[in-house]
Amino acid sequence: FITKMFQTREIETLLAGPVPRSSLIFSLMLANFVLISLLVLTAVILLKCVFFGVIPTTHLAIWAGSLVCETMIIVAITSLFALMLENTTSAILLTTIFYITSRIMGFIVSSITLKMQGVSIQKVLEFLIMPIAVFFPRLDLFSQSSWLIYTDAIPNLTIIVMQSLVYIPLIFLACVIDFNKKIL
Repeated sequence: FITKMFQTREIETLLAGPVPRSSLIFSLMLANFVLISLLVLTAVILLKCVFFGVIPTTHLAIWAGSLVCETMIIVAITSLFALMLENTTSAILLTTIFYITSRIMGFIVSSITLKMQGVSIQKVLEFLIMPIAVFFPRLDLFSQSSWLIYTDAIPNLTIIVMQSLVYIPLIFLACVIDFNKKIL
């Protein structure tokens, strides 16, 4: 959508008025947030209607909030790639790679931490992957369906909240900085 707005010069039309660039990015993110929230609310209502006595309401609310946060992180990174790259295919490909890597980052890190005896490639992988793992959100922790079934305490909730509070504003800021540097 954003790359199409650049191609059809809708961005230039919107910026011709008194709209600051940061407000335009914020409105795009806000519109996506509203759409995502409505879709998740629909899913929550359907889940609650179908599984009325099975799913705890608090777990359903936490699952819904986690799903909104996960999707907003992906929307923010998609917006960043769409602003940075002129090619739609490249933006979609990078977003897909980012999402898959973020989803399997927990598996990668746990695989590296399992020590293998006598293998020298282990140190090389640990040296290369561990710094990269710091920059990727752990999306494998978000919106797990087991929360809807089991009434146990939800693990890693503080990590999920902290990652959402860090990554969404950080990527939004990166979008604003990149868009302000872009010459239209």
